Amino acid sequence: MEFTYKNINRSIKRNFINPLNSGCNYNIIKLDNDKLTKHNETISLLKQAHKTLLNVDYNLKKYNLVDANTLLRSSFEYIMMAMMIQFDEDVYEEFIRLGIR
Repeated sequence: MEFTYKNINRSIKRNFINPLNSGCNYNIIKLDNDKLTKHNETISLLKQAHKTLLNVDYNLKKYNLVDANTLLRSSFEYIMMAMMIQFDEDVYEEFIRLGIR
């Protein structure tokens, strides 16, 4: 096999990007139907993180590296906040209190 730019990109897409994307889509749908999630805010934050990651992919394809990096950080923050409000009631109460103001 010849290592060309096209072959490398196709291999990365087939072996990494497509499985990650389909796994994220599957788990987002599964999360909507999950009864073990304590707070709806957790689901909303994880959905926002997923949508932000799709925007990161778009920006990377357009070579907007700074925007992609900023969005990637936002997505990470959404995921961390979702985990914190799921597992710590004090953080959830603070999140709700700050969101109302």
